[in-house]
Amino acid sequence: MQDYEQASLERLQAATAGIDLTSGEQKTLKWISGWETSTVDNVAHIIEKAKGTEKDGELTQDDLFKLWGFLETLKNIFEEEIRCAASIEDATIRGTVTTNNTKWAAEIRELQQKLNREAGGEE
Repeated sequence: MQDYEQASLERLQAATAGIDLTSGEQKTLKWISGWETSTVDNVAHIIEKAKGTEKDGELTQDDLFKLWGFLETLKNIFEEEIRCAASIEDATIRGTVTTNNTKWAAEIRELQQKLNREAGGEE
């Protein structure tokens, strides 16, 4: 079983906690755990809704990956501005742009690492 499948199975088992499952139903959960993560999250959320235990506002793994992608785009913009800053004639402005954008890009990288850990991904 792959790591993502194990994580998905644990997600489904948490969603079905307190439900007496047959061995066939448990096998079905194991089978579903091999599906795409966002699909597994949706199935788990449906179960939680039916049980009345869903957690409003909780970020799914898919949400975390989307957020990571948005941050990646923003980081790339900051890094491009750093490269373009070399053409700014005013040294003070050039230094401010470079300093700020370097700081922001580093903060984004740090957030992305946290998102990776939260989503169970690699760093």
